[in-house]
Amino acid sequence: MLVKFFKQGLKGGGNTSSKSVKDYLLDNRANQGVARIIRGDEMHTSRQIDLLDYANASSTYTSGCLSFDESENLDEKQKQELMVSFEEALLPNFDATRYACYWVEHTDKGRLELNFVFAKIDLQTGKHLDVYQQRRDVARLNYWKEIQLQKHGLSDPNAPKHERDFLITPFKKPDGSTPHDKFKQQKEEIHQYISGSITKGDVTNASDVKR
Repeated sequence: MLVKFFKQGLKGGGNTSSKSVKDYLLDNRANQGVARIIRGDEMHTSRQIDLLDYANASSTYTSGCLSFDESENLDEKQKQELMVSFEEALLPNFDATRYACYWVEHTDKGRLELNFVFAKIDLQTGKHLDVYQQRRDVARLNYWKEIQLQKHGLSDPNAPKHERDFLITPFKKPDGSTPHDKFKQQKEEIHQYISGSITKGDVTNASDVKR
């Protein structure tokens, strides 16, 4: 399982309206049966986002997703447990009535994604709600992730078994040669030139080679 946060919702970092994020998450995938709202109140959350956008707030929502391995099939109970516990880990000092969010499930990529959208407003005070700050929250969310990996038997993307060996293939020109071939040829030509110069007596020491 991976935890990802997106740039959308920030002025200069992406669209800030509720329609933009809703269109991306649902669009035609909802009609195809591979996207659905699985938790939360989309209409209420979107209304809060639009109020922030209308007020020209610097940021209106926080979005991201929990992304799972292709082999990981979670039942509905597990999905709900993960979403609830994620909200509690992300906003540990907030009752659920103080924030607005909704979740959209995606299954169109051959794997499960649970996408989240949080309006950046404290519903109790009406003040700006900084849902996620990396420096402040990343350690706590990493700890939450480790607990969930163990609890639900999920794969750890940082585990050694997920590391891959990469084979870098040299770039080849249309004639099949590579930059290495040209370098090798130049090296041989220089070697032949120096050897010939030594034989003729033109090169007698290192200083002659530098010239």
